[in-house]
Amino acid sequence: MSSRRFSERRARRVGYCLLTLSLVVIAILLGGAAGAQVSEGKPASILMLPLLVVDAQHDALIQVTNTSRNRRFAHCFYIDGTSWQQTSFDLTLNAQQPTHWVLSRGRQVDASDPPCSPTNADCDAAGVDPGLVPPMLPGFRGELLCVEVEQSGFPIGGNALVGVVSLTDVTTGDVASYPAIGLSGFDTSNLDGTLCLGGGVSDTCPFGAEYSGCPQTWTLNHLADGTPDALAGSGSSVQTTLTVVPCAHDLLNSVPQPAVLQLFVFNQLEQRFTMSTSVNGWAERHLADISNVFTRGVIGTDYLQTRVTDANGGVMLLGREIRSSGGAQPVSTSAALPLHPETTFAGGEVIVLPPQF
Repeated sequence: MSSRRFSERRARRVGYCLLTLSLVVIAILLGGAAGAQVSEGKPASILMLPLLVVDAQHDALIQVTNTSRNRRFAHCFYIDGTSWQQTSFDLTLNAQQPTHWVLSRGRQVDASDPPCSPTNADCDAAGVDPGLVPPMLPGFRGELLCVEVEQSGFPIGGNALVGVVSLTDVTTGDVASYPAIGLSGFDTSNLDGTLCLGGGVSDTCPFGAEYSGCPQTWTLNHLADGTPDALAGSGSSVQTTLTVVPCAHDLLNSVPQPAVLQLFVFNQLEQRFTMSTSVNGWAERHLADISNVFTRGVIGTDYLQTRVTDANGGVMLLGREIRSSGGAQPVSTSAALPLHPETTFAGGEVIVLPPQF
């Protein structure tokens, strides 16, 4: 480490020690803000993209944009949902710069990239390079987590990042897009590798919440599995999947965090059904695999409302609706379903980053 960087870090630490009392007061005053809901499509300091897939049939286009008028930096982690292995990389984004890459290809740093124009149909890697983005090999199924940082690598609450993912079926051309789920950053960061999501002052979080808290309860309006598609007609069907990612992450020790989901389902007759399921780190589940209550033949109506609560803490959810035409050669399409965060986990959670932070 250079003496200049060491001096800069020491100066920051001294400054934060002198301002400890003030920051604690600010944290208390921001207690209401720490309970703010997550954002979808609005600038944030932490971006979570719950579902990325690359295999023989699927790929994903990832887009991240710096919405500020200043240069911004981010450190990102691909996290495999099965093995919990991590692949990290850095992004450097100029003022109001969007960037993109394909999950299976990644993005190289290449000054000779062709410009995107009407005569160049393949615009992959066009534009200003944000840095080296590694490709993910076939078989990857998991999430992307990006944290806004300053140039030297310390996490900050700049609230400059937005993101979008387009999941593509490469065999049919079907595309399902969803916005990144964002957590807002506050001015209470102590520039360490423990990111405090909601909650109050504690030994782990001496300045209280550094980012907004995670939702504990979400609401999803959807069709019962097996309901015919109104446009495709007889023989068609609809099913719903739920991707679950606990907000707490221990990336230092590569340990997945558990979630215990309680699901409350209401049909059109206002009858209530209850079930539960557990998740360890990351999961994608068909609702009908959780319980046959989600099937049209059991619950008795086409339209349902499901409330999902994590008994352990905060959780990020993504709903997808998959429609099949049926018949001898069925065609499937998919679309992201809107979920509505209802309550925020009051206890506070942390994302623990690797040692370089």
